Amino acid sequence: MIEIQVKVGGRSNVTVSSDKIKDVFQELSFFNTLPRVCPRCKKETGEDVCYRLLHNKDKQNHHYYKLKCDKGHQSNLGQYAEGDALFYKNDEEWRTYEEIKKAKEGGSPAQSQPSQPSYNDNRPPDDDFPL
Repeated sequence: MIEIQVKVGGRSNVTVSSDKIKDVFQELSFFNTLPRVCPRCKKETGEDVCYRLLHNKDKQNHHYYKLKCDKGHQSNLGQYAEGDALFYKNDEEWRTYEEIKKAKEGGSPAQSQPSQPSYNDNRPPDDDFPL
């Protein structure tokens, strides 16, 4: 068994383990793409702010994952079509829930988030996992 620990955000360590080195590197590559701090907080306040993984599930059992910092900025994670792997969308702007909601209600299409089920739009996430 190959086991490696990687620091995620400012608070947590994640242990990646597998019998196959290829699987270990695939998992490590995901965690290494995540920002160590919220890009927006670092830019606005100069603070190193930790983040959490948010998990939403809709009525059709579709799952959505986001990163959210302590100050409320969030960014979607993408999901590959095959397998269970996620990827960080580093080209997406981090915004607060209120900013996302406002953009969906009448903001410009260029500022709106990728579409998600409407019943998730007006409620907080189901699960909030600190990283």
